[in-house]
Amino acid sequence: MDEILEEFLIESYENLDQVDEDLIELEKNPDDQARLNNIFRTIHTIKGTTGFLGLNKLESLTHVGENLLDELRDGRRASNRETTDVLLALADAVRSMLAAIEASGEEGSNDHDEIRRRIREMLDGGSKQAEPSVESNEENIANKEANGTTSAPSPQHLEPHDASDDVEHEDDDEDELEPRIASSANDATKPASEPRSAQQNNAGNQRLSETSVRVDVELLDKLMNLVGELVLARNRILQFSSFMDHPELVGASQTLNLLTSELQEGVMKARMQPVGNILKKVPRMVRDLSHSLGKKIEIEMEGTQTELDRTLMEVVRDPLTHIIRNAVDHGIEAPEAREAMHKSPTGMIRIRAYHEGGQVNIEISDDGAGLDVRRLKAKALENGIYNTEQLQNMSDREALELIFHPGLSTANAVTNVSGRGVGMDVVKTQMEKIGGMIEIQSSRGSGTTFRLKIPLTLAIIPALIVATSDDLFAIPQMSLVELVRVERDRIEQEIESVYGAPVYRLRGELLPLISLDEVLGGAAQQHNGDEDIYIVVVQGDHQQFGLVVRDVYDTEEIVVKPLGKYLKSIPYFAGATIMGDGRVTLILDTMGLAQEVGVLDEKHHHASAEEHHEKTREAREETLLLRSFEGTRYACALAQVARLEEFSANAFEEIGGGYVIQYRGDVLPLVCTSEIFGTGPWSPPGEGLLHVVVLSREGQTIGLVVEQILDIVEVSSKGMREGKRAGIRAVSITNGNVIEHLDVDALFDITAKRLGGALHA
Repeated sequence: MDEILEEFLIESYENLDQVDEDLIELEKNPDDQARLNNIFRTIHTIKGTTGFLGLNKLESLTHVGENLLDELRDGRRASNRETTDVLLALADAVRSMLAAIEASGEEGSNDHDEIRRRIREMLDGGSKQAEPSVESNEENIANKEANGTTSAPSPQHLEPHDASDDVEHEDDDEDELEPRIASSANDATKPASEPRSAQQNNAGNQRLSETSVRVDVELLDKLMNLVGELVLARNRILQFSSFMDHPELVGASQTLNLLTSELQEGVMKARMQPVGNILKKVPRMVRDLSHSLGKKIEIEMEGTQTELDRTLMEVVRDPLTHIIRNAVDHGIEAPEAREAMHKSPTGMIRIRAYHEGGQVNIEISDDGAGLDVRRLKAKALENGIYNTEQLQNMSDREALELIFHPGLSTANAVTNVSGRGVGMDVVKTQMEKIGGMIEIQSSRGSGTTFRLKIPLTLAIIPALIVATSDDLFAIPQMSLVELVRVERDRIEQEIESVYGAPVYRLRGELLPLISLDEVLGGAAQQHNGDEDIYIVVVQGDHQQFGLVVRDVYDTEEIVVKPLGKYLKSIPYFAGATIMGDGRVTLILDTMGLAQEVGVLDEKHHHASAEEHHEKTREAREETLLLRSFEGTRYACALAQVARLEEFSANAFEEIGGGYVIQYRGDVLPLVCTSEIFGTGPWSPPGEGLLHVVVLSREGQTIGLVVEQILDIVEVSSKGMREGKRAGIRAVSITNGNVIEHLDVDALFDITAKRLGGALHA
């Protein structure tokens, strides 16, 4: 019985979340009979199972709600805001009783008489008929099922047929129920008049229930930890086997590598959950808040099936909730104010989730008033955060970031929803804690967009291994922008000093530098002129800075281990990992490092002089130069380049008339310029490494195979001329050569047609 009760609670919680969503949609579309049937079926199922379990109070409560839903289904009552309010309150009351049952095994002392009274008054006021008994109600349900009006409940539910008249009494000494379980044969039988599509849907649901299981979260965490240890052991074996001339050992280690990767991918997929799981309560939250504020707001959600590691879901939940509440309270204007600005009286909040660049992006957009930069600056001055000169030199983008400062709010009044200025700083802190980012775009009068960039997982991540004088460190790849090597004879000329701080001029921009030797070792790194230095360009707080290191090794998948209590207080480190040779390597927290050293604050001091130059400088585009196999030079906008990769030629696979490669748990379609421009067929050589430029567009990726990656340069927009053939968007003279600039959107379209659907989102 305990197992049945636990299963009932889990399933009821899930179904009630769906009821909330269906009720919100039903309020918008009162004629949506399918949603109404779903709501009725859920309440009916809960009522039936509670009778079997002897939960009489919950059975009585759901029976009253079932009567109201029955009138809605019959058309005797129209669905409107009033009925939605009552049914949402019913769902909350059922949740409350379920929570009491979960906590103590008892239904609790709260009979929720107020909800019962509201429903009875609605029934009495809307119909002269007496409230039907459970027995007659069951007859009505059976008749409707026979006529194909509603689907029979799933056979896995325990559905009782109540023999009592189920008349509601105030007296505790009455109405003892004697349920009996319906036979599985009757439950499983589908009436002949039921539409074929409904039968197919029920069959599909049955198959889904048979092939899915619930797994305890602790078990998943344990499996993930074991896989992490296996990855570490795999890395050690691969490293040792590479130094040994033993064919059988090499073959076994390669097999171990393959199996470990597949196991790691499978366990990580098991930990993934759709983003929609944390968005289910959003429509109701928006509805309740907008009603209480006297506003009209609709919500649209896209990409709710985008998956994210469950450990990150809980971290993201609160930031999402706070941003959405702010949009409802401050972002969307009142209907009369919107009409005065010739906008629709109904505001819109859009939530969109998608994969891009190995991360999950969640965008929250509203079409409200937007952020007032002048008001933000005035509040910052009033609160003493910045002085007048600093605010005058501050760009609009930097001014928008002021909303993340603790205590700063532009709200006219503090409400029970928001306005105290203590939320957005927490949002930013939460995102940085998981290695994520938050970006803002806002246009006065048109609305605001918040974009959350979240790593897929925190357990096993790709990282760049770098070295200082004595130690190895790991830099998470999600923070990495690019690598720069400064040759020994160019160090003096290319590394400058601004306000006493070292900087490197990277494509016309001043890049603040941090020496890892100096910060972590306590001694300044001395350049004796006989060796090159490496600058690892990383992203922090929407600004870039460079870490100066002695050497750069390869990118490896590392298992993140928590720091011990003696290291937790050091802001430079985010965790630790174990390398293939058994050495412990610390994982750098680039954001904490930059904040502790003050390099981001320092940049604010000397950026103003550069900002004026930037505003007056002509528009320039960062461009990747490459050479195709036929010897032609092409260029590609760096903004659309996700990664630069090298793949073994024997890893390429032929499919659908083209080539693909397995890449980061997905299929990466490959294309070559000779195929695009019709200069001849292309096939990979039998061996060797090939250069691939991974291009991205709205969560999709393709790989452009090239002979050589040449350089990254800035190209003036004034020097570009429109391209004259398909696949070429512009032509320019760059570094003394005529360069054709590839139209990346056209490449995606061409690749999709060639591979016949192998292009994945």
